[in-house]
Amino acid sequence: MVDDEFLKELLAKSFHPDEVAKRLGISGSDSDGWDWGALNGLGENCYISLGLKDNLPHPPNAQAEAFRLNEEEIKKIADLLNDYNFPAVTYEQAHDVSKILVTDSGIHLPYQKSEDAVCQMSDIIDIFKENGIEMKGFAHPVTSLGMTQAALGEINWGGNSIQTSEEIENVLEKYHTTREDFINRKLSEIKPNSLAGDEFYRALEDKMGSSLYRGGTLGDKAYAVMARVDCKNLVYASPDFSVAAGYTDDYGRGYETADGNRYGFIYEYEATDNQKYFCDYGIENGQQSYDSPNYETAVYPHKNKLKGIYIKSGNDFMKIYDQNGYISDEWKDFAVIHNPVNRYENSQLVERANKIYEAAQAGEILHSYKKRNYDYQTLTSSEYLEQAVSEKLRYDEYRGKKRVQHPVMLTGKVSDTKLLDEIFSSFVLKDCSIGDIDLSYQSIKLKGNLNIAAGAKLPPQLEIEDAVIPDGTDLSKVEYLTLSGKVRLGKGVVLPEKINSRGLTLVDSFIPEGTNLEKIDSLNISGKTVIGNNVKFPSKTTLDNANIISSSNMEAIENLSFRGQVQLPSGIKLPDKIDAYAANALIINEADVHLLKNCESHTLPAVVLLDENGTGVSSIVSSLNYPAIVQLHDMGYDKLTSYPSVEAYNKCQKVERKLTSLGIDKDSYMMITREHDAYTSYNDGAEVRSVRGCFEEGAKEIQKSGRDVVYGCNNGVVGAYFAEDVYVISKNYELAHKLYYKGEDVCLGVITSNGEDFRTAFNQPDENLNRQYKKISEFPKRFDMLTKTILPEQTIVNSHDEMSEKINKLRGRETLKNTAAVESMAEKTAIHAGASTGKTAEGIIETLSKADNAVNQAIDKTIDKGSELLNNTTVGKAYEKAADAVSNTKIMKAVEKGTAKAVEKAAQTTVGKSVVKAVARTAGSAIGKSVLKKVPLVSVAAGCYFAWDRVKEGDWKGACGEVASGVAGCFPGVGTGISAAIDVGLAAKDIGGAITGAKEPEGVKLATEEKSAKSTGEMRQIILQKQGRVAAESKTPVKPSEISNQVLQQKIIQQGRG
Repeated sequence: MVDDEFLKELLAKSFHPDEVAKRLGISGSDSDGWDWGALNGLGENCYISLGLKDNLPHPPNAQAEAFRLNEEEIKKIADLLNDYNFPAVTYEQAHDVSKILVTDSGIHLPYQKSEDAVCQMSDIIDIFKENGIEMKGFAHPVTSLGMTQAALGEINWGGNSIQTSEEIENVLEKYHTTREDFINRKLSEIKPNSLAGDEFYRALEDKMGSSLYRGGTLGDKAYAVMARVDCKNLVYASPDFSVAAGYTDDYGRGYETADGNRYGFIYEYEATDNQKYFCDYGIENGQQSYDSPNYETAVYPHKNKLKGIYIKSGNDFMKIYDQNGYISDEWKDFAVIHNPVNRYENSQLVERANKIYEAAQAGEILHSYKKRNYDYQTLTSSEYLEQAVSEKLRYDEYRGKKRVQHPVMLTGKVSDTKLLDEIFSSFVLKDCSIGDIDLSYQSIKLKGNLNIAAGAKLPPQLEIEDAVIPDGTDLSKVEYLTLSGKVRLGKGVVLPEKINSRGLTLVDSFIPEGTNLEKIDSLNISGKTVIGNNVKFPSKTTLDNANIISSSNMEAIENLSFRGQVQLPSGIKLPDKIDAYAANALIINEADVHLLKNCESHTLPAVVLLDENGTGVSSIVSSLNYPAIVQLHDMGYDKLTSYPSVEAYNKCQKVERKLTSLGIDKDSYMMITREHDAYTSYNDGAEVRSVRGCFEEGAKEIQKSGRDVVYGCNNGVVGAYFAEDVYVISKNYELAHKLYYKGEDVCLGVITSNGEDFRTAFNQPDENLNRQYKKISEFPKRFDMLTKTILPEQTIVNSHDEMSEKINKLRGRETLKNTAAVESMAEKTAIHAGASTGKTAEGIIETLSKADNAVNQAIDKTIDKGSELLNNTTVGKAYEKAADAVSNTKIMKAVEKGTAKAVEKAAQTTVGKSVVKAVARTAGSAIGKSVLKKVPLVSVAAGCYFAWDRVKEGDWKGACGEVASGVAGCFPGVGTGISAAIDVGLAAKDIGGAITGAKEPEGVKLATEEKSAKSTGEMRQIILQKQGRVAAESKTPVKPSEISNQVLQQKIIQQGRG
């Protein structure tokens, strides 16, 4: 089987690995990882086809059928293959299936084992590349599932007529019917069992990205290859069902019924995890592929499993094949009688196709191939001639040598000249180690990794292509050096004065001092490059993803271009005009910012300014023209941050100052503006979604709330929108806590809270934003909103404030009515609740601790699932409804009035200030708890929860009142008043205690607390153990986050009664 190791070795042995990789659909690198293409995983016997074209220029998206090779070009290619001992034939001898067929659009290899076919194709690609044969598209394997029988006749690519074969006749005989009657009967079953077009398309929406579709007239042959040209010898499919549907009855395709309707088949395949997609005409032209769904893609039996077959008749669809096969034998036979036949106008092609088809059905192969050996050390001249030269040319001699018409390709260690002396030809030496030998009389091209001994005599005219020239190599004695392709010059390489090139890219090179490159047509400089003094550049030079290490003078270059990311050293000299349209990023020193005025570009996608040492990054500025960069320069730079504009920079700086004043670490959050034009992944990565909606939502909420910032939390992520039109993301709840008093929690939509990553509009990873998001994700969490923290034993556990904060997230509006005449029932209810509580202390503790845990878990779960969703639910509206009800009762008004009097009276004492604070804090807590106990279904558990808060301090009577208040809260209306009445007594009790406590001198307080600690410590320990908050042997309780009930207090104040 062909696997990644097989393909890796194949590339290593190839003379033109880049070209082989391109034609086999292999992409990537050792650093970024490899995609091994369509041939990876191929284990079935096959033949492989490859498209060819003439040397004339063609439009990039030209239809392949419009450009064919003429007879002279076909013969030239066949002769070349034969000269290299690749037996090949043209149409006239196409019946010889053991040989390569050359057509007017490409070549077909013989039917053979998959490994042999791939090896042979690799060797042929090397030959074509070395001899200037233009290739088109990719190499495509065709296995038995892609083959059909062939017949002589006019080619009918529309497929609007059903073929005749022995297989079809057998099916009709089975049912004792005619073809027309059988087809009409089955088509009549579609309407009652189908979905109409719009409904059917909606049913397929969940398959987007996981399924591929092919429309056609191929019957049971889902993988049949019916191509007019060799570069299209594959199964085309689309991720868009509607595109495939068009090929069933549009474009002159489909079967026609007696009533004039048309029908056809749609085939559904499984998409691979690394499926490659192309724009229209992209596959046949060998263009760039995309990871995200695009117009078309290639389907292969060994990669894309068949998932379904549909019939489209008019606007109706019916599935006749699923993962279990056909839904009935009749529908299978219906598909079979529509099986296609490949028709050719040449009888030789018909014979060839049928021989291959029969061999495939029988599991036989028609050829075998062994990868050629080019190792100089193990080959003799006769062995080379036998494997790489056709038989009729092996005996051609010239001056006592075997003459070979084409270049001889060899590799490995060259320590003598024996083989070179026995063959008269030009030589291509790849990955060679040349010893102290005399090659001055040979015609040689060097490729790959070179090692040239100091004593080696090189020819006066030498070509080096796609090579790595090691450190210290002396090429000065070469009179005329031609460099081409990608070349790396090692440190200390000595070059001759005369250097020519048809097009050169220097990669990670050391360009020696005084090197003259003026005669090179065009020069690309890529990677880390050291340029010596007084280097003369060609008039057309491009810095392509280059990092120029040393300062140099490039002022004389007439046409200097920047492409990709370019980093320039301090002190570099540039020409007055620079083409920077293709630049993604420029990295320069702050002192050289003035050089950017030379760039001819409307916008510079990114400018990175370095500090005076050229190491520390001062700033990254995106999409800025030169005046904007100067403006930013005048303002002074901050540390590494990405801004899409100067305006965005200014806005983000304002927000950053606000967050810094709140004590928020700048490494714990990231900022996004509208100008970022950011997108996130959606629908499992199949689509992208703009974040612009979050800005629009935030702007509306800012206007409604009148605040400067609104925020929301979801799944551990906090999102905050500031009035400056800046969106802040943090994975630390500290942000929400610090914004509690400054902004409003409006359940704002939170970007990335469902595991999305940042993408571009073209569904490519947004590396800049993803890098920032990764950074804030690694920031240590200082605050967890819903997780209780272990505190020292002496810390008092006070959890109702946290609970109130959680419940504050359940929001809505409604006004309670009928609150009169309830006061008289309040006292009786409270007394009855206290009297009927006959449980032991231990039993009450157990009950209350369970209630506490239940309330905690239920509310945590509710909020975690999304408080925004609860806004429209009954439970969600209940809290604010209860808040309004409490604040509107006469009893609560009495509480407010009584509290005010108590504060006023206490303030007249010497400890008045302390009393005021204590009463305000106690009253606020009482009001918050009271509201919580008016929420139906929550009130009982909440009452128990707050009762526990009293029990742990030994306040049993107060605990009974809390439970009674919670029970009453289950009955809206009258119950609300009763519950509020009970809370009045509890609040009065607490306020009185607060005043007394505030009046006590500090020393008395401490003595009292110390005395009571022993009596209450054991009780608190039992409670904590029941709750599971501490182990039995532990003495450390848990204290939740302390958050006040300001939301409710603010509401009462706004109503004029606070």
